[in-house]
Amino acid sequence: MRIPFGGSCPAGSVSFVTFCTLPPDASWKQIFVSPLRESVLPSASLTFNFVMVRRGRTLIHLFVLCPAILPALNLLHDLLGRLPPDLNLDFKFDLCWILIPHARSLSGFYIYTKAAAQDSGEQARLDAVKATAPPTGACVRFWYHMHGSRMGKLTVYTGDEKGGLGPSRWSKKGDSGDYWQEASINIYPGSEFQITFVGECRASYGNDIAIDDIVVLERQCSSYASFSDLKCDFDSKSFCAYNNSQNDDFDWILNRGSTYTGVSGPDVDHSKGDSTGFYIYIKAMLQNPGDQARLDAVKATAPATGACVKFWYHMYGSGMGTLMVYTGDGKGGLGPSRWSKSGDSGNVWHEASINIGYGLDFQISFVGECGRNAGSEIAVDDIIVLEGQCNNKATFSDLECNFDFNAFCAYKNHPYNEFDWHLHSGPISGPDTGPEADRTTGDPSGFFIYSKVSRYMQGDQARLDGVKATAPATGACVRFWYYMYGGDEGTLTVYTGDGSGGLGPSRWSRKGDSGDYWHEAWINIYPGSDFQITFVGEGSWGYSCDVAIDDIIVLERECDSTVPLSDLNCDFEPGTFCAYKNSQNDDFDWILNSVV
Repeated sequence: MRIPFGGSCPAGSVSFVTFCTLPPDASWKQIFVSPLRESVLPSASLTFNFVMVRRGRTLIHLFVLCPAILPALNLLHDLLGRLPPDLNLDFKFDLCWILIPHARSLSGFYIYTKAAAQDSGEQARLDAVKATAPPTGACVRFWYHMHGSRMGKLTVYTGDEKGGLGPSRWSKKGDSGDYWQEASINIYPGSEFQITFVGECRASYGNDIAIDDIVVLERQCSSYASFSDLKCDFDSKSFCAYNNSQNDDFDWILNRGSTYTGVSGPDVDHSKGDSTGFYIYIKAMLQNPGDQARLDAVKATAPATGACVKFWYHMYGSGMGTLMVYTGDGKGGLGPSRWSKSGDSGNVWHEASINIGYGLDFQISFVGECGRNAGSEIAVDDIIVLEGQCNNKATFSDLECNFDFNAFCAYKNHPYNEFDWHLHSGPISGPDTGPEADRTTGDPSGFFIYSKVSRYMQGDQARLDGVKATAPATGACVRFWYYMYGGDEGTLTVYTGDGSGGLGPSRWSRKGDSGDYWHEAWINIYPGSDFQITFVGEGSWGYSCDVAIDDIIVLERECDSTVPLSDLNCDFEPGTFCAYKNSQNDDFDWILNSVV
């Protein structure tokens, strides 16, 4: 009895449809010549389900079961137990993958999960027979279709050495558009594997997951990832298009909530901001200082406009190590580091971005390096790759910082400092030279940053760099509060270089004791100029001087107060007019010139 597509069949009947050529020795096929009936089944017509039987990779039979209720399922299961042992049976009591005509051809077939008939969270699992990859490795390719406003999730596994599913190798969640898309997974050379597709439902009509055209090649996948493949928030409980390297000391792991130690790492992910969201991190416990965990993405190619890699990182802990990001050409080597961060960055998530050159092949690699103890758990979340170069210039709101979120905001310690700026709340330990409270709240619970310049030699520097920004046509005003109290002569200097690497000329500076209270200072930024705020604390040879900063703000106008005399100094070397501008009430203008 052949069941037409989209129809139903009489209650209690079990039939089969043969659509592949049977092998000559298939005498057992006579088992299912006649329909089976159960008198206990209801008389109403119900939707049918399917069961597939295969010999190796060859699909032999399609069984149609009507209705899909337990007595008939048990009966069919008993009969199928008499099949030869070399046949692989895809048969699930909770939810079946269903064969129907392919959209590209009414005579073709694909499989899909019927979400409307299931509860949210129910899964359909499709297992392949086990196989072994050759020394050249293998490539699993398949096409998937996931279209719907409440689409579920498709996850692919390739098994582990214990016979379990192992970690997810590929996952997709949500609407991917009303068309077929290709995906591929590399299988490591010589490894045993078992392909498993798991479709997870969100109970909603018209949100079915479909698969077609599965093929396994005896070589590694050669296709490059799309930028959508490289996007990953890890909330699908998978590494997406990222894989732990075989050439490192230990691995990145998926996690949600607090880390194992509880004294380092995040408490929540960045995507959701709560303990249900997932992120990846390195578990530093039981590792040695300097041990590295490397995570490699699938190769990709930047378009002619270039590309921008954005991600969020969390580096909080007393023994914090280093996070490095590489964008090698995917031929094996990492290439030079494109981004690096060391030390404690506070118990908050920070965003970072890296430009990819125009038309270049690239492979993103995250390398986490353990610090001096278990308090060096580094986390990463929300990786995304965009077409076009990154906009690495900050808005003025980005540059505003009162440090009360226990974070440096858009400011960071320079990697080649002799010593650093530190976040702090309350009195500073040691000689009574630092503030008792922050400037924002006037309370010991408020945060500020400070540099203990009295502990270092004259000439030693602690440099804090802001993100680059551009002043509007009206100019800009940088305001901040500073605290310098103590008998020794430490120095605080502020620069507003153009962000190309050099500090440029000093724009503001103070040396020595300024009294036991907070002072306000301001610096004008020239109209239309690029700038990067840099605070530099310099050592004093003594033991009684701390420099503190709080409440940095940048306004889209020039400062109200009269400029300090140092602002009037100008040698025009930065290629700007400094504090000078051409008048609107004259006949023509002064112009910048160079003898080069």
